[in-house]
Amino acid sequence: MAQETLHCTLITPEGLAFEGDVDFVAFPARDGEIGILPGRAALMCELGVGRLRVRIGHNFQSWFVDGGFVQVLENHVRILTQQAIPREKIERSEVLRMLTEARQMPVTDEFSAQRKARAEARALIRLRMAR
Repeated sequence: MAQETLHCTLITPEGLAFEGDVDFVAFPARDGEIGILPGRAALMCELGVGRLRVRIGHNFQSWFVDGGFVQVLENHVRILTQQAIPREKIERSEVLRMLTEARQMPVTDEFSAQRKARAEARALIRLRMAR
């Protein structure tokens, strides 16, 4: 009996970032991390900011994702996101520059304070993923 898998599709505005059969998918939802195994009930949720992971056999692949939507239906996981950066392409020096810039953003009102906090959070997540 063949082991059941999920078909995962990762799509950005630029096009298809990943497509393939996987054993497990974990992604940041807006209110916490969600893990998906084959046979999962249908689901639609908002994708948060963080690390997307897929497991193929004993190997993991990871991306930094920046919001969007996820649909799980009949063992197909469809992830639509504004940005999907493979972990191996996240450069530590670039992320440190982004973090410095985020920390130097001026705060003049509630909107700019929230924008600064989001920029810092995104940079810190990438820093944890950087090689």
